[in-house]
Amino acid sequence: MILTARAGECAETSNWSPEAIEAATFYRVGKVLEEALMASSSFTPTQWTRLKSAYASADKAILNRIFAPMIDAEIGGGAAGDASDADQLYLGRLMLRTGLPLTEANSEFVGAWMAARMTQEHFAGKFTKF
Repeated sequence: MILTARAGECAETSNWSPEAIEAATFYRVGKVLEEALMASSSFTPTQWTRLKSAYASADKAILNRIFAPMIDAEIGGGAAGDASDADQLYLGRLMLRTGLPLTEANSEFVGAWMAARMTQEHFAGKFTKF
C-alpha cells in the first residue's frame, strides 16, 4: 500500500496512467525484494560480484522469455507453465558461471534474486510504453 501511495503521488505530479502506476509499483516491489534478499544473504562480497557479473552478461531476451510469464502469472494470478529444457539448461549454465556452490538452497536463492531483478526490468520496460 505504501508503494502504491507513493506511485500515486508521482502519478498526480506527472499525470501517469493507471497502467504506469501499476508498472511503477511492481518495479519498486522487485527492487524492495532484491534489497531484502541481498540483506538476508550469506554470500560474500566476492560471491555477489560474481553473481552480478554472470547476470549482467546473461542474454536478457532469454531471461525475459523465462521470467516474464512467471512474473505476469504471479501478478495476475494465473499459471506460468514450466520453462523449456533449453531454458532450464541456460539457467543451469548461468548458475555455473556464478561460481557459487551448487546447492539447492543457492539455486533457489539465485532464482529468487534473478526474478526480483527481472521484475524490475520487466516493469521498467512496461513503464516506458506509457
